Amino acid sequence: MDINRLRMFIAVADCLNFTKAAEKLYISQPTLSRYISELEETMEVELFERTTRRVVLTKAGKLFYDESLQIIKKYDALINRVARLGTGLSGTLKVGYLELFTQNILPVAIRSFHEKFPMVDMQLRETRLQEANQKVLDGELDVGFVITHDMLERKPELEYRHIYAGQVELIVSNQHPLAAYQMVNPLMLKDEKILMFDAGETPELQEQITNMCMKAGFMPNFITGNFSPGAIFLMVQAGMGVSLLSSLITSVLLTDDRFHTLTLEGIQAVANLEMIWRKDNDNPCIQNFVSEVEEAAHPTVPNISKLY
Repeated sequence: MDINRLRMFIAVADCLNFTKAAEKLYISQPTLSRYISELEETMEVELFERTTRRVVLTKAGKLFYDESLQIIKKYDALINRVARLGTGLSGTLKVGYLELFTQNILPVAIRSFHEKFPMVDMQLRETRLQEANQKVLDGELDVGFVITHDMLERKPELEYRHIYAGQVELIVSNQHPLAAYQMVNPLMLKDEKILMFDAGETPELQEQITNMCMKAGFMPNFITGNFSPGAIFLMVQAGMGVSLLSSLITSVLLTDDRFHTLTLEGIQAVANLEMIWRKDNDNPCIQNFVSEVEEAAHPTVPNISKLY
């Protein structure tokens, strides 16, 4: 017995007329009669009482009809669910996000994604800069975000998608003497404590700053630790040091008069925000989410001529 035989039986039970049911199914009436007879022979029970004047369901036929409706309903629902999974319309998407990324692009992307794919279970998990790589590699996350610099050694198992490029900026408290400047040269950092993430998280940036300071005749005084962006902001505000951070991070301070951002003369570092996922991860929700993040980061400019 296959699912099509059940549909044929249901059609006859609904119409209580073999000719009308055959027309509905686009098959011949003799073919339909043969299929129903074979179905009855398989189960060794009559499903219909047939006379020259009418067709009615037997007691067994009524039971089989009710159960067949439930089977067809569950079968169709299963097919739809599997189809949605194949296109990313449903399923689960595990996204690792950076704390610094919750202020601008990501909320817009998540809102748009949820509106378009409401049946996808998106699981958001906060990660640190270096955690995202390993968690994506281990399969704990489908998608992660990392900040990379030009000398990053990319992992061959991962796919990288550039989202945004940010310049490295110096951040100081508004009470700091350097807050009077818009640009400073490296020598002006000689007596400063420079608050940074762990060296393992931003090795390229620290190497470039070290080279710049050495050319100016001194070694930079890095204060590194397992800091979050929020912790660095707090320490800068408290006068515990200054920091060099990507504009991806400092952009959240644009309207905060407790801080001042300025340019470090000669710095060439560019901090890139990139999405990562495993190349062998076939979760179709990934590409749908990537598209929403790209649109949030680079919104399409409307064709004004079409608006009038």
